[in-house]
Amino acid sequence: DAGKLIGVQWAPTAEDRNRVINATLPTARLFVNEIQVEISKEYEVQGIENLNYKMENEYGSFATTASIAGNTLKINTQKVYKKSFVPVSDWPELLKMADETNKCYSQSVILKKIQ
Repeated sequence: DAGKLIGVQWAPTAEDRNRVINATLPTARLFVNEIQVEISKEYEVQGIENLNYKMENEYGSFATTASIAGNTLKINTQKVYKKSFVPVSDWPELLKMADETNKCYSQSVILKKIQ
């Protein structure tokens, strides 16, 4: 469950998705995670491609990259809330970022024993 290493993320409820008023966020924000996990030389990591993607729009962005360097799994994420005001008409654009972040949160990698 490698995606869970970035911590619990906001999962919009049905009520959140059906917003009827403008949203005022505390401020524009940037969240960065740099995660390194040492993998025993007896194992290989599979599925890191599921942790590489990016989305961006006017209100936010979310990007994640994963790589192997030697025996270290490296996962970097960056989530940006670009604006503190989101008109209700554009609320779905901010929800896209939350949905992408939650896709990452649910991703796993597999450690396969080398034979």
